[in-house]
Amino acid sequence: MHVKTRDPIDSSEATKLVDICNLISWEESISGFLLAGWIFSSIICGVLPWRSHIYLTGPVGAGKTWVIENLINRCLRGIGLTVQGSSTEAALRHTMKGDARPVLFDEGEADTRENAARMQRIFGLARQASSEGAAPIIKGTQNQTGALEYIFRSCFVFASIQPSMIHYADESRITLLRLAIPYGGGGERFQKLLNARNRILTDSFCDGLISRAVLMAPIIRHNHWIFAEAGEEKFGNRRAADQFAMMLAGLYSLMNDRKLQDHEDAKEFILRHDWEGRLKERPIPSEVTLLETILQTEVLIESGNARKMLGELVASEIYNSNGRYQEQDVLRRHGLKVVGDTLHIANRCVGLSKILKDTPWSSKWNQTLINTLGAEKSKAGEFFAAGIQSRSVIIPMPESLREVDDVE
Repeated sequence: MHVKTRDPIDSSEATKLVDICNLISWEESISGFLLAGWIFSSIICGVLPWRSHIYLTGPVGAGKTWVIENLINRCLRGIGLTVQGSSTEAALRHTMKGDARPVLFDEGEADTRENAARMQRIFGLARQASSEGAAPIIKGTQNQTGALEYIFRSCFVFASIQPSMIHYADESRITLLRLAIPYGGGGERFQKLLNARNRILTDSFCDGLISRAVLMAPIIRHNHWIFAEAGEEKFGNRRAADQFAMMLAGLYSLMNDRKLQDHEDAKEFILRHDWEGRLKERPIPSEVTLLETILQTEVLIESGNARKMLGELVASEIYNSNGRYQEQDVLRRHGLKVVGDTLHIANRCVGLSKILKDTPWSSKWNQTLINTLGAEKSKAGEFFAAGIQSRSVIIPMPESLREVDDVE
């Protein structure tokens, strides 16, 4: 691995990396800035208080692999570990051996059940790598010679046509950067990018970039903390602020040699950029996705062999107070009951277990549902249907059901 820590480039030179990243065709203008910041911070990912991951996605021909091979990997000069989509979580752990290096994971498609399961294990490894204070990973050995302990402190860049994260914990740690194919073709724009890459990303520039990151490590870490604290209001919560802090600290430290002075200094830098599209697309909390999964499940109504979603049956009870008893029975056999302006969801119910089989909530779904805004636990067991008596999570009626205008 080639690492050279002398002759660091100055901020005027380092800013050229930002210019190159902005020549890529993005769906959102902020993406080029975030990529540049991620590249710079990833060089010293092991010393950061939070390691953010990014996911390059876009249609066939948008240039995802080109960006990884010719831009990111070029800047990292062998520091990064580049792997292909068939790589496994176990292989990554054994290869890294505790090194704090960025991981470049190309073609991470989840096009089969086997690949989807493998990618979830990779995302799990990335999730454990994010936090500075995360406990070590302990794995047994096949020959029973004793457990092996791993401390994983890497940041990942993934690339595929279709992102395959399914857990909120992963979606909130992985920032999507969407590439686009320019209208009318991108030949001229790509030629500008290629020329800039060849002209600017020389060996001496990339060595100087690495030197700058290493020598500025205390400053980047300081700026990371300030951005995380100052960004909480802008980004809505501390997790989102932590996620963007790594990229913002890298971006700021590419363009400046000094530390951020205070929170106001950080806020002013944040507000220079267009976050509108980014903030509209926040990860959906697990409790919301869980409730949507339940309510959008189709079930059989015995009369007429009709099929309806559970959400439609809930809406039917809201808007038809005299009740439709067959539909009501189906709803309750699946562990759902409408009581006034609330929806009661059973903690234990075979019907719900079948719906949630092969999902992240296959058991203990109540522990996720209780995080719903305004939710509370029932004080005693409730009767849902013959053989189904259980405590429940009581949630306010979802707005999507309140807005139904006409239910047959």
